Amino acid sequence: MSDQVKSITENQYDSTLSESDVVLVRFWAPWCPPCMMMQPMYKKAAKDIGDKALLSEMNLDHSPNIARKLGIRSIPTVVAFKNGEEVQRHTGLLNERGLVDLVNSI
Repeated sequence: MSDQVKSITENQYDSTLSESDVVLVRFWAPWCPPCMMMQPMYKKAAKDIGDKALLSEMNLDHSPNIARKLGIRSIPTVVAFKNGEEVQRHTGLLNERGLVDLVNSI
C-alpha cells in the first residue's frame, strides 16, 4: 500500500476494493467547493493512515455509474469498505482527523 491517494475510474473500482482489507473511496467533482477543500486533507490523511487502508478517489464527472449504483446523491462522500463490503459512509466535508478516526473505527 502507499501513502498516496489512488485516483480510480469505474473500470478500476472492483479491483481497487480487493487491493486492501480496508479501502476508502472519496467521490468528488472539480466543480464542488467542499470537495476541493477536502482534497489536501484527504492526501494528508493518506500519509497518516499509511498501511492501515488504501485511500482512493473517483471523479463523478468521469465515472457516474458507480456513484449511481451506490446511491451517492451528495458530494463529497467517503465510502469505507472492509473486505469489499461497505461498512461506513460519510457525506460532507471530512477533515484529516475525521478520516483517520474513520479508518481506526473499522
